[in-house]
Amino acid sequence: MLESEKLERERHFILALRAGLPVLVLSGLIGYNMVFMPTLTETIAANIYLLIAILFIGIYFIYFMIQIASSETILDISTKLFTEQSFVKQLSKFKPDFITLLMVDNIDIIEEQNGIAIREAVIVSLSSKINEFAKDTFSPFYIIARIKNGEIMIATKADSKTDISKHIKQFIKKNSKIDNMELKYSHATTQYKESYDKTNMYLRLLIQIANNNLQDDETKNKNIDSYINKIDIDVVSKNAIEALEDKNLLFTFRPLMNLKNEQIETYEALSKLKANDSSEILPKIYLPILNRLGLSREYDIAITQRMINILKNIDTNISLTFNISPFSMRDQEFQKQFIKMLKTSQINPSRIIIQLYENKSHHDISSYLKTLELYKKEGIRICVDNFGLSSASLEYMKHFKFDMIQLDRDFITDINKTHTKVMLNAILDVSKNYGVATVAKWVDKPEQKDMLKELGIDYIQGFMVHKPLFESELLRKHGIAKEK
Repeated sequence: MLESEKLERERHFILALRAGLPVLVLSGLIGYNMVFMPTLTETIAANIYLLIAILFIGIYFIYFMIQIASSETILDISTKLFTEQSFVKQLSKFKPDFITLLMVDNIDIIEEQNGIAIREAVIVSLSSKINEFAKDTFSPFYIIARIKNGEIMIATKADSKTDISKHIKQFIKKNSKIDNMELKYSHATTQYKESYDKTNMYLRLLIQIANNNLQDDETKNKNIDSYINKIDIDVVSKNAIEALEDKNLLFTFRPLMNLKNEQIETYEALSKLKANDSSEILPKIYLPILNRLGLSREYDIAITQRMINILKNIDTNISLTFNISPFSMRDQEFQKQFIKMLKTSQINPSRIIIQLYENKSHHDISSYLKTLELYKKEGIRICVDNFGLSSASLEYMKHFKFDMIQLDRDFITDINKTHTKVMLNAILDVSKNYGVATVAKWVDKPEQKDMLKELGIDYIQGFMVHKPLFESELLRKHGIAKEK
């Protein structure tokens, strides 16, 4: 039994004792009066004692219940909003149409830099503003809860999810700074599902999908809210699960040109899922869903198996680089399956380059780097995607000998700027000293290629090199036999 469970059991026993003792005293007085048949004088005295005891016990129980009620409050102590537990109970009575999750993304940073007291003061101010906003916008059809630290849930009765999103965006714009603190928000709105847990999961998926799109170079300038509002998580989940079960994976391959000999030696594989209706599902949509469903390992196994099969059927001088989830990388069962497939295939392990697409460093970086060493020992190469001057990138480079880094796109788009060249030269100097190959992506113009070659970049990728190839095109171009 856990120590916390023991303490909780002791607490229950003390509560029961406190409630039971007055009842036992009262029962004793009544029993004495009944059993010993006292005289009239004694009976009057006993009744007086009994009345006093009843009065005392009544007051005691009132005070006792107030204490219990205050210790099990339905309100968050700081903000006076509903707690998550009480919010869930209220939902069954309130029956909302929509629920919105508003997250302060940088609340942990605010706490680290300013302390818990300042964090709570910011959240209290924010909660007050949200309450006023909800009162003006949705009154009286709303309830609000603080879920944890910087997460606030708003349940509303409204006609349109689009209207709610519009109002939330206006609130965020108006309250980008609270108590002299800059706040960064994420938000999502969805229809209330049959349970709070399911609705909560959907909201978090929508926020993750939105953030993936904001980070994606091809979609960051689009109207993300409009895009996300069209996503039906149930439909996407069903299609993604079916596509994974049927191994309906679609791949395109972006060639990397070696600037020393201007030959194509490596291709970056990008994957999609193909639904049964032949529609394509993008990874920035389905990956958060598969991760939530615990299917990321199965997905990465399917990708790895497909990459190994392709490598078996193309020229031995061609390598493939592809993403694998960090969750799978750390999973021991995945490691066993990966290495078994690799050894069974008998291909040269160095033809596989695993891309790490994490954008933050780990608190336990030494443990994670030991995991990467397992793959390196098998001869597999490791690449960091979107490498820049962030603390995460530099932390990785400091502790681990990578084989390749793919530079952040901003280095290429701003390559004509002096400060960009200075930073790029710094990264290239470190990379050369460590013997790490460098890749510049999104190279579309001849002058970019010439400049990067002069700087000493090893590989370039983009339309300047070649358009992406479909799997069938790759096999025709480099195939030694048709894929079985």
